[in-house]
Amino acid sequence: MDRPPSDEHERFADTGWLMRPPAEAVALFESRRLEIIAAVRALRAHSSMPSAYEDDRDLQHVRLMSYVLRHGADDLLTQDISWAYQQGLREGAAGAELRTWLEHWREAVALVLGPHGASIAAAYDQVLHKHEEFVNLANAAVNAEVVLPELNSDLAKDAFLVALVHHDASKCRELARNAVADLASYVDFCLEVAQPSLYDIGRLWDAGVLSVADEHAATLIAERALLGLLPDSAAPSSTSDAHRHIVLACPEGERHSLGLQFVADALAGAGWTVMLLGQDTPSDDLLAALRKERPFVLGLSVTMPSNLGSLWNTITDVTLELGEQAPFVLVGGWALRNRPHEWKQLGADAFAQDVAEALDVVEGLWRTAQEDRTRDPRS
Repeated sequence: MDRPPSDEHERFADTGWLMRPPAEAVALFESRRLEIIAAVRALRAHSSMPSAYEDDRDLQHVRLMSYVLRHGADDLLTQDISWAYQQGLREGAAGAELRTWLEHWREAVALVLGPHGASIAAAYDQVLHKHEEFVNLANAAVNAEVVLPELNSDLAKDAFLVALVHHDASKCRELARNAVADLASYVDFCLEVAQPSLYDIGRLWDAGVLSVADEHAATLIAERALLGLLPDSAAPSSTSDAHRHIVLACPEGERHSLGLQFVADALAGAGWTVMLLGQDTPSDDLLAALRKERPFVLGLSVTMPSNLGSLWNTITDVTLELGEQAPFVLVGGWALRNRPHEWKQLGADAFAQDVAEALDVVEGLWRTAQEDRTRDPRS
C-alpha cells in the first residue's frame, strides 16, 4: 500500500535531537542485530504488547535505527515510531504499553552489547525521553478527519478512487481503457489518476477507514486495470540495443511494488528490456540477478520510510560487491518524495519521484553513458 503524500515531512521535521554514537558502536549494533532481536523477543514474550509490534518489524527497526544513527535522519525515526504508536492506539494500547516497546530495545542493547553499546543505549534513552511527543503525534493522526470524495464526482481520479474503495474492478478497467492509447497517455494516467488514487487508499488505510483486506483488494484492482494497456507497438523490438536493460526491485522488507510495476510497463513501452523482481527482494538474490543480467540501471523503490535503512544496505551491498561492474542505481518511491536529497546519502546515482521522471532520468543516464563510455559498466 502506498502511503499518502502530505505535510508529514514538516510535521516530523525535528532533526538534530538524537546523538550520533561512534561509528564503531553503530557497526557493533548492526553486526549483533540478530542477538539483540532475540533478546527483544524474549522480553516481549513476558509482556502484553499489541500486534502492531509483531516480530516482523524487528529487523526493519534495526535497519532504520542503524541508518538514522549513521546519517542523522532523526525525523525518520520520529515518523516511524509515531506511526507504530498510531497503530498501537488503534488496537487499544495504553501509553505505558507503547513505551514498553522502546524500553525492550533499550534493555536488549544493554544486555547484548554491555559497556561497548553504552552510546547506543544512550540514544534509546533519548528516544524514550520523547515518548510523550510520539504519543501526541500518534493521537493527532488517529483523530484526524478523513473525507471520501463525492460519489458523483466527474474527476477521473475521484471516480477511480471511489471504484477502488468499492472494489469495482470493471469500472477501474473501463476508466483506464478509455484514457490510455499510447505510452504518453499511460504515463499521464499513472500520474494524474492511478498514483494519487493509491495515495488516497493509503491515507484511508492509515486513518483506519479501510482495512488491510480493503487496501490489498484496491492495489490488485489497480494493477489489473492497467495491465496490458500499452499497445503492442510500444513493446521493445528485437533490434533494441542489448545494453538498454534495467532491473527493478524493492529491497528486503518493502512489500509495496505497484508503483514499480507502473515504471516497468512505461520503460518497456519506451524500448527497454525490463526485469521486474518485485517486492521484498533479498540482497543476495538481487546480487545474483545483477551478476547474471548485467543491467545498465538498477531501479529500487521504497514506500515505507522505515525501509530506508534496508534500501541503504542494499545499495551498499551492490556497490561493494560489484564494484566497477555495478549498474547505475536509481531510487524512488513515496518514502523519498519529501526527501529530495536523501538519495545522495543513500549512495544512489539518481532519484525519480514518479513514472515520468523515471523515464527521463533513465534516458538521461543512457545518453550520458553514450557520450562517456567510461561510465558504462558494459563498455
